[in-house]
Amino acid sequence: MEKILVMVKPDGIEAKIIGLTLSEIEYANLKVTRLEQRKLSKEEAEALYAEYKGKDFFDRNIDHIISGPVVLIEVEGDMAVNQCRQMIEDFRHRFVNVIKLPKNLLHATSDPARASVELEAVFGKIS
Repeated sequence: MEKILVMVKPDGIEAKIIGLTLSEIEYANLKVTRLEQRKLSKEEAEALYAEYKGKDFFDRNIDHIISGPVVLIEVEGDMAVNQCRQMIEDFRHRFVNVIKLPKNLLHATSDPARASVELEAVFGKIS
């Protein structure tokens, strides 16, 4: 059983895909165990993307992620990483390629080993 972070980024909120994202998570037989909409601090965003510090895209990603509110979703279930990463690819095909929305709509934990780091970065210490 994996517990991961899915985040609707500011572009995703603007594109009004919050409900669709939650529906897709539930349709995949995954459980939403925590849900919060708020603006991340720069420190939270930097902790979330710490593994990319020093890369040329790091500052751009941080600026984007703190530019507006995000929806933080803790997701639990079997193969949650694979299912949510596939969901992002499906969204990219449907919304970015077909109706030309921005690419940066969603984030999902890419590796089960990163999940606790990402969840702690945005929700605080996990009990």
